[in-house]
Amino acid sequence: MQHHLPAEHICRLRASSRALQQLCSSRLSAPSSNALLVRSVAAAAQAAAAPAPAASQAAAAAAAAAAAAEVAAAVKRNSIQALVWLLHQPAVTAAMINQCSQQLLAIPGVPLAAAEALVRAGLRLQITEAQLVARACDYAQGFVVWALAFAAAGVPMAEWAADLPEELRWMCCPSYRMDEMLKDLPPSRTAGLLAVALNVAACSGLNSWSLCEAVKRISSIFYRSRYIAAAELPEAAAEALLRLAVQLRGTVTHHSVACHWPHIIKKFCRLPAAAQLPTATLMELAHQAAHCPVRNAAQCAAPFLRLLSGRQLTAEQVGKLLSLLQGSSAAAAEACWVVVLGASASVMVRLASQPGMSAAAAGLGPWAASVADPVPFALVFGN
Repeated sequence: MQHHLPAEHICRLRASSRALQQLCSSRLSAPSSNALLVRSVAAAAQAAAAPAPAASQAAAAAAAAAAAAEVAAAVKRNSIQALVWLLHQPAVTAAMINQCSQQLLAIPGVPLAAAEALVRAGLRLQITEAQLVARACDYAQGFVVWALAFAAAGVPMAEWAADLPEELRWMCCPSYRMDEMLKDLPPSRTAGLLAVALNVAACSGLNSWSLCEAVKRISSIFYRSRYIAAAELPEAAAEALLRLAVQLRGTVTHHSVACHWPHIIKKFCRLPAAAQLPTATLMELAHQAAHCPVRNAAQCAAPFLRLLSGRQLTAEQVGKLLSLLQGSSAAAAEACWVVVLGASASVMVRLASQPGMSAAAAGLGPWAASVADPVPFALVFGN
């Protein structure tokens, strides 16, 4: 039993009858509990990674999506509750948890609630700069939750962050204050700090104050007095950070953070290195941002469109831009672009003046004839 089932299934067996409850409890032993613990944390990570159902305008489809979301949320809750139950069993000691600590850290996407439960149960280990930065750059791997769990539990930094540089301690601990400015950071450490910062801001389960503090700290890195550290980032680092920002937007669940995410992307797009990225790379990032299944996808794509508007584009590239926000992004509509572009239509005018515009618009449907006019072009592009 304990060699094959995760904790959630064992909990269900225990709830079936008193006899099964006694059997499950008696069968839990220290050697077998190690593997059971790892499987249970992996099950919690798998439940947390389950994609949310796509929103739909149709009433029946919306009801079905809401029901599916409720089921997924229940699975996540059950997996965490089962893990907490397991951690309270006599066979699961702090020493046993620490014996399999490296196996636990290797599990991708562990939810913050699971990491916090393990830390409360006695998990202790040192997180290195190399681990934290490498996994932060690995998109949705979620390694940063371990640092956040230690910080939330008030574990002394000497017990988990002895070798972390000050700027990473500052980013992972909302209550931590830096004595030194960030302007003296070399580009390599600045890139790592920004990658960790994006992961913290995108972390599901973090309290509202900590999430908003993470967003503020990302913005603070771009303050004039500190901007030199970010301005010196090489092109490869800027591209990696932009890809990470676009990828993580789909995992953000907190409303305030989600609303700020386009502004975060805009800050990265204003880096000198971002303006040097190849057109094909910017096209790819714009496409990914616009088709992210979130409400403000069009706003997240807008900074890339600004960068592209000053480029000489082929007819094929203009055609891709024109069709970029059609279909699933229709809900963004004109209002989104009014917010993003403000009173100026300069971006639209520059795109409309591209040599390939007429050829691209010719095959894009009955509205193609009006695309050359900046005003209807903005409406078409926004829809």
